[in-house]
Amino acid sequence: DGIRDDLVTGVQTCALPIFYGTLKSEVKKMIKNHNLIFDVDVVGATSLKKYFSKNSISIFINPPSIGELEKRLLDRGMKFDIIKERIAKAKYEISMEDKFDFSIINDDLDLAKKEILGLVKTFLNN
Repeated sequence: DGIRDDLVTGVQTCALPIFYGTLKSEVKKMIKNHNLIFDVDVVGATSLKKYFSKNSISIFINPPSIGELEKRLLDRGMKFDIIKERIAKAKYEISMEDKFDFSIINDDLDLAKKEILGLVKTFLNN
């Protein structure tokens, strides 16, 4: 538990009860000279938002649908039990969408990247 107190993000992996995160001390060092981007699950995102408050932007990336997400995972060659677990986690995460500042749908990767970049640029310029 002492280690968890030193983490700015806490993320639980999908398949295992393993937690990992980013040390607050490292974030404090890096943020002095850089804008930081984290790719985390909803647990990590809410932790980061709480830690950075108005000095951060959170963007939820939605799949077009659960069916499309399942298709994408199948196309990657994932095993059924892993897909089932990922779908369950996705449903939970989608229920947390309202905790984010913005939400986009990743229906077209290039368009999604442009939307994210636009949101980040707007945030940094304000």
